[in-house]
Amino acid sequence: MLIGRPERSSYRPFPEEIYSNFNTLSLNHLDDKYPRNETAAMSDETVLNQLILQLDSSQVELQANAARYLQHLVYKNPKIKELLWTQGGIGVLVQLIYSEYHQIYTPVLETLRNISTGGNPMIKEEIARSDGIRALAWHIKTRQIYNNSNSNTILVNYDRSVNSIVGPSLEAASSVLLQLAITNQELKERVLHEALLPTLVTYVLQPFATQAIIECSESLLGPPSFNLPLFCHIASIVR
Repeated sequence: MLIGRPERSSYRPFPEEIYSNFNTLSLNHLDDKYPRNETAAMSDETVLNQLILQLDSSQVELQANAARYLQHLVYKNPKIKELLWTQGGIGVLVQLIYSEYHQIYTPVLETLRNISTGGNPMIKEEIARSDGIRALAWHIKTRQIYNNSNSNTILVNYDRSVNSIVGPSLEAASSVLLQLAITNQELKERVLHEALLPTLVTYVLQPFATQAIIECSESLLGPPSFNLPLFCHIASIVR
């Protein structure tokens, strides 16, 4: 079941007039306007400005392509991570966690995982300041399929095909929460009160542990039916 999401912020990092002509662009716009040998000479700020604008586009394909581009651009690149932070890109990424399209929210969450791994703790604080902790918990709660036939227990019904689609985003979201929790005491307490206690204990730890006990008692062979990396990340937050 999917649970209603909070209202999306109207935040936009650039003046409104920029957006009027922007929806006519595509991600290939960079390569069309600037040949490969010239693109390399473009400033990082220019590239990120284009990508942030595309993330805030109303077109799904533009948003998805920009998110995938960013996912790889920020990987192990402290300079790009800090530029993304200073140019207001983190707030845009957090809002896209609420997208209904997996081709958008999956690379967005992978991008957030890449920028939250190591590096500047102020970037992680910006994720929290953008209400990212609640957004990540919301994603983990709503992107799973539950069976509430037992009034005392919430069981997660993992269809393998569904898990192959949502699994990577759940793993990325829980990884970001773990990175935030180990940053400092303030973020640890925020993850505890905004994600772990209100959501993750009920919707990850309890049902997954219940499923693990069932599978062990029935001597089922093969990998667990639930998302093991997700469970491990949340258990690590508790630890």
